[in-house]
Amino acid sequence: MIAATLSVVLPELFLILSAFAGVVLVLYAPDNRFSNIWLWTIVAVFLLLAFLIGTTVEGVRSGFNGAFVDDPFARAIKVAILFSTAVILAMSENYLAVRGGIRPRLLIAMPICLAAMMIMVSTADLSIFLVSMIGFSGALYVLLAEAPEMPGELGFNRVLRGGIFSLVMLMTCSAVVLGLSAGGVTLFTNVTAADGAIARAALGALIASVVCTMVIAPAHIWALRLYAHVQIPLLLFSLSVVPLVGLAVLARLLQALAPLSDAAAPVLAGLALLLIILGAVAALRQTQVLPFLACTGFAHLGFALIGLATGSSQGVQAMLLYLGGYVIMTCGFAAFLLSMQKDAVLLTDIEVIKGSAGRRPGRALAFAFALCSLAGIPPFLGFVGKVALLQAVYAAGWMGLSVLSAMAALLLAFSYMRLLYYLYFGADKGASFEAPRTMIPAWVLSGATAVAVLGALRFLGFEAVALTAAQALVE
Repeated sequence: MIAATLSVVLPELFLILSAFAGVVLVLYAPDNRFSNIWLWTIVAVFLLLAFLIGTTVEGVRSGFNGAFVDDPFARAIKVAILFSTAVILAMSENYLAVRGGIRPRLLIAMPICLAAMMIMVSTADLSIFLVSMIGFSGALYVLLAEAPEMPGELGFNRVLRGGIFSLVMLMTCSAVVLGLSAGGVTLFTNVTAADGAIARAALGALIASVVCTMVIAPAHIWALRLYAHVQIPLLLFSLSVVPLVGLAVLARLLQALAPLSDAAAPVLAGLALLLIILGAVAALRQTQVLPFLACTGFAHLGFALIGLATGSSQGVQAMLLYLGGYVIMTCGFAAFLLSMQKDAVLLTDIEVIKGSAGRRPGRALAFAFALCSLAGIPPFLGFVGKVALLQAVYAAGWMGLSVLSAMAALLLAFSYMRLLYYLYFGADKGASFEAPRTMIPAWVLSGATAVAVLGALRFLGFEAVALTAAQALVE
């Protein structure tokens, strides 16, 4: 009985143990001579756990008196975050090694962050949810402070201000948990037993806290202008993996808190449109690649929120497929960005992209396919994902939202077409890139290109997986 219960949280326990192993390694070898080996060990652990979670477990399991739920929805999210994080670390190994070495706290905080996110996806207990959210926020800000080139005082002040914002949100969650626990409500599944305006307001504050600290987590870095200092893999992690988990947690909360689902839907739809429009417009004003990637990331999260706002299994399925495509294409974008180096310095000015297709036609073509998919141009994966979202919105009876979303998609596509124009028709600035020291980013870019082209054919078979996950959540 105990073994069956522990098996529900075994992947999370394994990640926490790997973090402790990293601490022991740091104490044994403070000079970081084993950091590179440990990074590849962590990558292998992430891939192994993703494989085991995705292939060895079926159906719905629960443990600790219903406090943890292991269903197809939770497993799909866990596999996605483990696999995408492993890819991010693998293709960034050389980038990290050249810039001051691979620091141990990265290899310690990353497993803790992933373990906390996986617990949040599976737990139905309010107290455990709060503790894991605190662990996630702490580990995330440790990761964002991992920037050797950032001045100490600058990094401390900016990360501290962002941390204070998250702390306010966490204190709100704490008040919600304490208030509901005093009323006898400890699980999401029996939260509907809480009556009264105060309880509903507390539950609304809980949802708002999740949205602020996870779904719009990149806003912390963007608003604080940290993109010039945060390292590429950590930026990519905060732009893709963190919002993916945030939307999954939000989806589970909304399904469990049935009385608030209908009231929250219009708010989520309005927030989604706001993110799409502001993200697309802000992207047009950017002159650096990293802020551009952040702004368009907000717009993509807005599209995913539209699917979640429908509250249907079709909408959740479309959201999962769209997010999967977004994460893959963003990794491809970052892989191309990692190839823009000269004298071990990353060239992140958009002007550098101009005319680069003439110097590296093969890599430029792969990057163009990734851009077209992110822009939602047919017949690439991004277009199919947006169509699935719009179909789900239309099926839910929101004709006006589907029309506005389609118009906003055109605005987002225009921001990507600017880069595509620079790539092939911009005046060549003559910036020469050094030969890559590793082929892993090229492999990631090629894989993203293949998914962008072939994924349009029924999402490479993952359509059924997403449907099973959505039905496990909604039905």
